[in-house]
Amino acid sequence: MKTKKKKVPAAPEAPSTNDDTASVDTTEGLSSAAESETTTQAARDAEPEAEAGRARRRSDRATKLAASVSLMSVIVIGVLLNILASRHFKRWDYSASGEFTLSDGTVDTLRGIDEPIKLIVLVSRETPIGVSLEEMLEGYRQHTNKLEIEFVDPDRDQARLVELQKLYGLLAAEAGGHVIIDAALIVIQGERHRYVLGSELVAVDDPTDMRTRPRLEYAITSAIRHVRATTPPVICFTTGHDELSLDKAGTEGMAELADRLRKNNFELKTVFQPTADAPADPLAGCELLVVATPTAPVPKEHTLAMTHFVEEGGSAFVVLGPVPNKAQTDVMDLQLDELLALAGVKLEHDVIHEYDPSRRTRGSNGTEFFAESRVHPVTERLVREEAAGAAALVNYTSSLTDLEGAVKPEPLLTTSAKSFGIVDYLARLPAIEPTAVDLPGPRTIAVAVERPAKPGQERGSRMVVASSMNLLFGANWNDPSFRGNSLFVEGAFSWLASHERFLDIPDKPLKTTGLRVTEDALSSMFRYVVLVMPVAMGCMGIAIHFLRRRRPQSKRSLA
Repeated sequence: MKTKKKKVPAAPEAPSTNDDTASVDTTEGLSSAAESETTTQAARDAEPEAEAGRARRRSDRATKLAASVSLMSVIVIGVLLNILASRHFKRWDYSASGEFTLSDGTVDTLRGIDEPIKLIVLVSRETPIGVSLEEMLEGYRQHTNKLEIEFVDPDRDQARLVELQKLYGLLAAEAGGHVIIDAALIVIQGERHRYVLGSELVAVDDPTDMRTRPRLEYAITSAIRHVRATTPPVICFTTGHDELSLDKAGTEGMAELADRLRKNNFELKTVFQPTADAPADPLAGCELLVVATPTAPVPKEHTLAMTHFVEEGGSAFVVLGPVPNKAQTDVMDLQLDELLALAGVKLEHDVIHEYDPSRRTRGSNGTEFFAESRVHPVTERLVREEAAGAAALVNYTSSLTDLEGAVKPEPLLTTSAKSFGIVDYLARLPAIEPTAVDLPGPRTIAVAVERPAKPGQERGSRMVVASSMNLLFGANWNDPSFRGNSLFVEGAFSWLASHERFLDIPDKPLKTTGLRVTEDALSSMFRYVVLVMPVAMGCMGIAIHFLRRRRPQSKRSLA
């Protein structure tokens, strides 16, 4: 049997060259695709980084823009703040005593300056008083642009000093290597000038004390007011009826008040003197009449003259109180009813007793007490300072009753509701208890009134009537406990005379006087501190060193 051979298939032929090329192309295509895919993936991976880069660039630009805008805003705000500050300048006084804080009277004076005023300071800026003057005058400049200030150092500006001596008659001398001038300040307006002495700039309470009380503001402002005043108002004080004297001080006169009035540019005059050559019209030339606590009946002709003066437009300040008659049985009739009627009031024949313990002074039986102030231009400063303890302290007063006529008086000072006007006071002494006939409180003890103006008058006559005997005492300007009285009286004068605000500056606290050290003294101190003291200490140290070295040797020699 024949074996059938299985046919073995032939091996496949090797691909041709074209096939090889196709295979290579396919491989390259796959490789390119892979590379493309890799590139795409890399691009996709790089895209967040690029976006982040673009975001950073945008953020950088925004930051720079914001910084530029902020810088420009700061510059604009700074410029605006400087403009605002230049138009609304404000100074703060951080000195412990408020030494450079200007009073209302000074501010009013400065704002009222309409013509240039020159201040020549004849003090070196390097001295303690010169430093204080420069600081004070800087405060003055903030309230007016009419001040020209020149500092002249007498030791250095010799030529200018000689020129000022010829112009204003200054006296100069040399002492201790320095030029001493008789004036510390010259205030000049036009042809008028006034000296301010060095002694006026400070007050010395005790010559043995190194401390002084600064009075710079008072001295400077008083001098400014003096050169501004052309014709000072004339105040006429009545005499001849046992009134307080302008020459006596304390509780016996009005010398302190007279001094205050003169320093505030008032001219004072006395009227009704019992002389043979008395003028026909004793009140001619008066702008303000003061009836200063008469204690004797006023003659009819004097009352008529005063009444006519007020009716014609003159102003009056009437201060009076209960005066015992000669028999000491009742209150005297001062015969001033017609004058008081022009103010719309009458003076009762009573003596007021204050029964409110918060108003009575310690140890008082009720005739001395603190009055309650009502709001009015006269009491403006008094009301403002009541929070600081200022109050009108009155003594021995009578009631003022409204006549309820055409003239309407405005109360200035009153008593409490617990007070009484005791009628027949002298006859009922010493036991005083209110009865049905007495006048219940509150009682009025000071009023103000402005009467209707006559044709051609700018304003009508003004009157202030007060029924306390102690309001004009000179002691009111010496004793701080009576400051309320001085505020009331000065407010009355300012309102009655339509005068600028009284220059009332509370006393500054004492301060240690600064020392002026000369160049010779400085050289002496330098030699003492830098040379003498170190050499002395060195010699002492060497001596101690040798002493300590010798002590052990002495002990060994003894052993």
